[in-house]
Amino acid sequence: MGCLLDALMGVYDVLGLGAAVGGDEVFRDLVPGRIIEPASKLDSLRVLEEAGVAAASYRTVAAAAACLCEGGVPAGAVRGVRRAREN
Repeated sequence: MGCLLDALMGVYDVLGLGAAVGGDEVFRDLVPGRIIEPASKLDSLRVLEEAGVAAASYRTVAAAAACLCEGGVPAGAVRGVRRAREN
């Protein structure tokens, strides 16, 4: 799954999506979840966890999505999700 996530994030960077959303980490980390299995925001958190990514809370995701929908970008206010370290 790590190779798939790396490839998806590489394409994300090449397309310039990070710049388009002002570097929002929550959006960045939800993209592969939605590509792997198109689902609701809540279900995307499950998909990310199954893929080995520690997901943010649903409340954090909803707040980030609302801000993006209003045309704003949370400037570092949202921690986002981080890939879980593999042992």
